[in-house]
Amino acid sequence: MKQYKISLKEKAVIGVVAILIPILITFVLVYRQNRVYMKNRSFDTLTIIAEAYEGQVYQFLEMTKHRTQDFSSDGFIRTQLQKILHGNTSAMSKLNKHLVRNKLSLDKTINTINILSLEGRVVASTNNAEIGRDFSSETIFVKGKETVTIVEKCFGHCNLTEIAISAPILNKDTGRLLGVIVNYIPIAEMDNIVTGKYSHDLGAVSWDKGKGTWKTLEIYLVNRDNLMITKSMFVKDAVGKQVVDTLPINEGLMSNKEITGFYRDYRGVEVA
Repeated sequence: MKQYKISLKEKAVIGVVAILIPILITFVLVYRQNRVYMKNRSFDTLTIIAEAYEGQVYQFLEMTKHRTQDFSSDGFIRTQLQKILHGNTSAMSKLNKHLVRNKLSLDKTINTINILSLEGRVVASTNNAEIGRDFSSETIFVKGKETVTIVEKCFGHCNLTEIAISAPILNKDTGRLLGVIVNYIPIAEMDNIVTGKYSHDLGAVSWDKGKGTWKTLEIYLVNRDNLMITKSMFVKDAVGKQVVDTLPINEGLMSNKEITGFYRDYRGVEVA
């Protein structure tokens, strides 16, 4: 039987292959591990950023609720509203001036303040055109008679939707309901939060530094009707018009769940 002899060249090739195979296997294993690690780290980072902005939104809404509650307990508002309810017409003018000078000036995010009667009609306002307007069937009045209520809707004080925060006005001595106070805030104020401008203006000058390194990172808010209520980085005039029918939005609205992963956004582009 003829014995096959391996040439020096063939031995060299076998030797190189024998060395490269474990290196290649190690590379593939390390690459897969690092790929999973980097993906998870990216998801973790995005989650932290999202939670930070979510906290800002909640904090802002809580602040607006406390502000409205504070206004509802104002002694002058209570006294003048009682006089209006008893037919004192001069009290309306006094209350209007008080709302403009001493309340509206306290918070630059508020564009209008209304005082509603027990029938749901505006009896005092920072905007004279509002006097007599009927809100009796609106949620801000119906639920506002009982507790602090927040509603997102277009009430006509600006071109876009607004956040309306209402609270009951009660008699200090008897606790009897006198009416409802409503503060209106333009939805544009929410843009200031998701862009980092709100925190920057408060003094957090590096708030959006981390966000800035992610050139395509977009943060936006969507309402219960699946409509975008803050500006889009990619679609012009998206507020109140752009439908967002995506996995995380639907999970949030229908199941009250948060998700982390890849999905197609409102443009049909795959994102994390």
